[in-house]
Amino acid sequence: MNFLRPEIFAWWPMAFLPIIIHLLNRRRYQRLPFGAMDFLLRAIKRQRRRVWLQDWLLLLLRTLAVVAFLIALAGPTSKDAALVQTRTARAEVLVLDASLSMQWEGKAGIPWERALQEAEAILGPLKQSQGDQAALILAGIPAQRLAAGDPGVVRAALAEQSLGQFGKAQWPSAIKLAEVAARTFTQQGLPTRVHLISDLQASTWGARSDLESTLAPLQSLDWRVVSVQEERLPNARVDVELSATQVGLGDWVSFRAKIQNSGPARAVQGTFIVNGKTTRTQEITLSQQGVATATEDWMAAAEGFLGVEFRLGGDGLVADNRAFTVLETTHPHQVALHGKHLATGALAAQSVRGFLDLDSQAPWEIVDLEDASLRQEDLQDVPILVLIGPNKQAVQAADLIKNFVHQGGKLLLLPTTSGLANQLLNLLSSGHVKVSERQYGNPSASLVIENPDHAALRLFQDPQWQPLLTEVPFQAWLPVEILATSPPVQIALSLSGQPALVEWRSEGGTIAVLTAFPDPEHNSMEQFPGGTLPFLFDLIQFLSKGPSAILNRVCGDPLEVILPAGLMQLQLQNPAGGNQRLTLPAEISNQTPTRLLDHLPTPGIWKLFGYTLDEQSREHAWEMLFAVSVPAEESQPATLAVAELEPYLPQNRTSGDFQFAKSPSPPSWGLWLFLLALTSLVGETTLAAYLDRRRG
Repeated sequence: MNFLRPEIFAWWPMAFLPIIIHLLNRRRYQRLPFGAMDFLLRAIKRQRRRVWLQDWLLLLLRTLAVVAFLIALAGPTSKDAALVQTRTARAEVLVLDASLSMQWEGKAGIPWERALQEAEAILGPLKQSQGDQAALILAGIPAQRLAAGDPGVVRAALAEQSLGQFGKAQWPSAIKLAEVAARTFTQQGLPTRVHLISDLQASTWGARSDLESTLAPLQSLDWRVVSVQEERLPNARVDVELSATQVGLGDWVSFRAKIQNSGPARAVQGTFIVNGKTTRTQEITLSQQGVATATEDWMAAAEGFLGVEFRLGGDGLVADNRAFTVLETTHPHQVALHGKHLATGALAAQSVRGFLDLDSQAPWEIVDLEDASLRQEDLQDVPILVLIGPNKQAVQAADLIKNFVHQGGKLLLLPTTSGLANQLLNLLSSGHVKVSERQYGNPSASLVIENPDHAALRLFQDPQWQPLLTEVPFQAWLPVEILATSPPVQIALSLSGQPALVEWRSEGGTIAVLTAFPDPEHNSMEQFPGGTLPFLFDLIQFLSKGPSAILNRVCGDPLEVILPAGLMQLQLQNPAGGNQRLTLPAEISNQTPTRLLDHLPTPGIWKLFGYTLDEQSREHAWEMLFAVSVPAEESQPATLAVAELEPYLPQNRTSGDFQFAKSPSPPSWGLWLFLLALTSLVGETTLAAYLDRRRG
């Protein structure tokens, strides 16, 4: 057994105090001969042995109480014998795993709470008066050093860490911080050990192939892993998605919650919440290791943003029982059509217009531009431009179109010939993509979906809908050839192994090239409106609103937003309702995102709000909602085995003496000794009172 506070043993003479008092009490009596007491003395001699035993029992209880109390104060322990047997100054560097999985409740408790207890046990014996040093590093979002130096200050910083975080642990950054702290202490001549306290969640530590590079900074240091893995309680992760993230006024949208159950079959309650108000609560039956869904239909009745939340009854990991997303409701936007002989009835142009012009049922308004010219005012309030052909006037206006795209506009090119299309693409993207010469099927070819997750193709993930697009016969087509990999080009559709729908980001906007569109000269799409109509509908929707990722983020992501021109003031409201005024950059670009926060710390619905000034100096309110969710990987029940870290242990240690701590912690001998001291005092008092009554 070892002692955390051996200096207490300087008080050992206190153990002789009951013996001294006992001896002094024996000397205070004087012997006086008295004849009438002879008979009493004979009786006392007969009981002397019993009285002697009673007195020594009282002395033993008093002495035991003092000894037990002194030993308890000295802090007996069986942990880290090498550290407590010597009182030379030393340093401890603690790295706490603050990832979401540390909150996953197990049968023996919550790993985060156990991690705090382990850290307190390591810091407990350290004293600044003896030259000890310590450092506390949080492997969270971001990794940060909370305190270093005085062990008392480090313990105070540890006591403030009552709650964990909601993202992944940034282990590479945290280990580099630990290396810096450890080497600083080592340079001061202090023996130093680094403690990595973690539940070893596989997603947090990254790929197993990366372990060596992650742990490389510690290879020349003394370090160990304190595992707080638990046998976890069943958990169900929740995700929520919308049938469309942007809709027009009066449109219906479906909220769909997906519940992934990693435990046994059970019934739970699910609740949809829109802008803080409950809209529907229902009971959901989860099958064992299965997936369940819940849906809610909603009509967009007001312009602006809606924060949508789905909440599930609590289970093993409470933090992933809530999922968030955002719905944006807008006025119908304009889609500008410019094409070869659009006004005179060219087949391709009129076919495309017929598919897109859905009168009042469409969430956009078709604007026909004149064939002969393309002017700046034509594109001033238009978010998407569709070029059919294109014609010579479009090529001549390439600079105007390029500026439109760079300012955030979306361009959809529907080529009918390769010559003019390539001239325009060369001017727009320096030959990034090329349209090849027309090819012919024998007798026809069919579309292949290359990226089923593309926003324009999600409907066709359903096997019932897919044939309406993939079985359309193509007698001729213009293949797309990708000539450069930067910026990256996404391929959504192909024909005969060659791209037919590609799109890429260009500065602040997007360019898409589609050769598989309703063109009676090339294919029979007009005869299959059941599939091609929603395809074009969703493609225009995707381009008009741009990527929806700006409204949905993950804990730990930076907050980057394209801010409106003329913004004068900006505030950020967190999910708890607290407001923070943000500093605006000197110049605001409507082409590139502005970074406002390096890390988003908590899940929920966040709001940006402020006001802009127009040219007449009038104020206009501006706001935007975005959703932050927890990382899906943290909800997966996959952990590293302790043995997987053993190959990276310090070379001078073996797996036998390199202890991976495992719950429960060693028993607290001090507590039992305090109880023994208290029991001895109670026993001594009771026995003394009893003997006083017996002896009169």
